[in-house]
Amino acid sequence: MSNTATASASGSKLDRKKNNPKFYVDTSNSGSKFPRIEDCVHFHYDSVDYGDIKLSFVDDSSDNFKINGSINIEGFKPIFCVRITGKCNSWVVRRSLTHFQLLDTWLHECVYDRKFSQLSQLSEAELSTKTLDDIQSILREYLNQLSTIAQSGDEIGGEIFCAPILHWFEVDNHGRNMVAHALGDVADINIPAVAAARVVRRYTSTDDDELNLEVGDMVSIIEMGATGWWRGKQGLKVGSFPAQCVRRINSSSDVKLTSITFITVARKHGKFMDFLRSFLDTRPSKAHLKRKGILKERVFGCDLGELLHRTEEEVPAVILDCTSFVERHGIVDGIYRISGVASHIRHLRYEFDCDRRPDLEKDDGNMICDPHSIAGLCKLFFRDLPNPLLTYQLYNRFASAVTEYDAEERLLKVHDVIQQLPPPHYRTLKHLITHLRFMAQQCRNLAIVWAPNLLRSRELEAGLAAFTEARVQSVVTEFLIVNGDILFSDKLQTMQYDAGGDHKPPRPRSLMILPTPKLISLEEAQARSRSGVPAP
Repeated sequence: MSNTATASASGSKLDRKKNNPKFYVDTSNSGSKFPRIEDCVHFHYDSVDYGDIKLSFVDDSSDNFKINGSINIEGFKPIFCVRITGKCNSWVVRRSLTHFQLLDTWLHECVYDRKFSQLSQLSEAELSTKTLDDIQSILREYLNQLSTIAQSGDEIGGEIFCAPILHWFEVDNHGRNMVAHALGDVADINIPAVAAARVVRRYTSTDDDELNLEVGDMVSIIEMGATGWWRGKQGLKVGSFPAQCVRRINSSSDVKLTSITFITVARKHGKFMDFLRSFLDTRPSKAHLKRKGILKERVFGCDLGELLHRTEEEVPAVILDCTSFVERHGIVDGIYRISGVASHIRHLRYEFDCDRRPDLEKDDGNMICDPHSIAGLCKLFFRDLPNPLLTYQLYNRFASAVTEYDAEERLLKVHDVIQQLPPPHYRTLKHLITHLRFMAQQCRNLAIVWAPNLLRSRELEAGLAAFTEARVQSVVTEFLIVNGDILFSDKLQTMQYDAGGDHKPPRPRSLMILPTPKLISLEEAQARSRSGVPAP
């Protein structure tokens, strides 16, 4: 498809625009079909093949997009969502009334004649005086009419060669979705961050414009609103998230100054000490021994996060094998309560530690895996973790969540603490609780057996206090088993935001665009400095 075909349909209209350098770039004399960079403020493509483009106004009640609206706050503009359907997929763009006015101007200066398009003229000044419902009705009718005439092709005004119009739709001349639009504003991904934050609570996005957060992730904050929802960047994605899920790194609580005392150690001499220093200086590093295969990482007694990072697994393989075996062969009386054969458990532990994943279903001639031994191996893995599955750091929060709140708030409080678990601990706990719910005949008995392996406190691991806290540990474990289906679902996330008290407020019905600083080049800054013009 070329400009020749379009010119026959548009007549003298396109010829008039070619003579206007503001709207068209003539590249016939440049020897290249691409316009120069300095002329790319407004240019037309030589050819387009974007297919049919369908535009639809996204209502509050459709597609779970609750971000259309208007708030009368000085400095803020209402944002409206438009769904663009192209060749292969569809996407949603956010546009203000200023953007709609620009679109209408470009359409009737570069493509259509208004008496043929029958599109009403959009003016931001006039639309701002109307109610929100009237604005939505006008924009919806405008987009429906534009979709109709855009699919009519040469019957009304021909194809759209104007690059700013296609970029308004976030589409290129081949119908592919573009990452950033060319409206002259700063793209969200290029907005400078105002702060950095660390994720302290897990959050699962419920809309396309939200971020998925995992505990320990880093987020660059670009907007901090007073409604309890912030906007930030994570990788190449920009979106909103609850402010309570992150903790700013530059807060005073994150910086702890400690005094360091240096102790002078007298240097001893002698042949033996010289030999010892030489040996320590030339000994191979731990990484070198791992590469040579001399030093192998263990599975039992290793930190859960380090183990999963090294093996690139979602859940430890030993746990997957043990729980699968017990579910097939362990529906017997006393499972997880009756001890297995100690020699079998030691042998299986050695096999996993040597990175030899044994087949628990296979009889190797030396031993036959019985359900009680496999169940004991599973408990041993959690008992040997340096940091328990529910972590030392969250012990007091789990204990207070089940003892200090009534039945209505207890579910929300425990769910909130679970969201603070590191991702490896969260995934493993979810798998284990699903397994225990499958095996549980009497949840209380199973909780008493498993509680010491999952929940421990450094301060209470020894002495009489450990017996006192054993009841609290079993209550927490029993609560997790009984309510595991809802604690690890996304239902409580919405309930938690709608609850009162100190929970997060509901999300606002509109996303506001704050004025963002414009970045200027070094040459422009130097020119302004010489002329005495203040920076914007």
